[in-house]
Amino acid sequence: MSEKRVAVFIDWANTFHHVNMDLVKFREFLDSLATIHVVYAYVVDFRELRKKDDSTESKRSPQGFWHMMRKLGFRLCLKPVKVIQREGEDDLHKANWDIGMTIDILKTAQSGKVDEIILFSGDSDFEPLIEEIKSPPHLIKVIVVARGWQTASELRICADRFIDLEEHLPEFSRPYQGRSRREIVEEAQRPPASTAPLPETVPLTDDDIDIPF
Repeated sequence: MSEKRVAVFIDWANTFHHVNMDLVKFREFLDSLATIHVVYAYVVDFRELRKKDDSTESKRSPQGFWHMMRKLGFRLCLKPVKVIQREGEDDLHKANWDIGMTIDILKTAQSGKVDEIILFSGDSDFEPLIEEIKSPPHLIKVIVVARGWQTASELRICADRFIDLEEHLPEFSRPYQGRSRREIVEEAQRPPASTAPLPETVPLTDDDIDIPF
């Protein structure tokens, strides 16, 4: 029997809010789940918001972290946060990848190039998508990975397998609350692995579904 072809889709903000990530160890965790062929990470870019609201936060740059992700084989999809100004009220911040991820996952399923998808999200909005790609003609196995306390029951039921991420977080992370402000800022100010500019948004195209097998 040939090896399963596995694609991973990660809603980063939904899954790893307030988590200090060791990317190398996280990549090892991913590889422990299956033989991974491609990993898409959907990330929100808060840089402009930080510069606007917090002079200290503006010193932090995620560029080094993003370059490390790419170095470890993550395909990075970026979306800038949208700030909606409201008269007499605090600004409203919007940055949701659900629709973009849904389109990309469906396109990947329709490509016929994967047998299994690992979804990192606990959002119930993904239930219809999971039901769709599990059904003919796709017949794709779906594993949902998310923190148990924030995972919708609908996802637990419709997925072929559910993995409670809370049980594995100690393997590759520790909460930001356990670190000093100085430590966080100094880490973020380290020079990036590369100075190459990153695009604001990286949509998935047909040419991106080039899983090697």
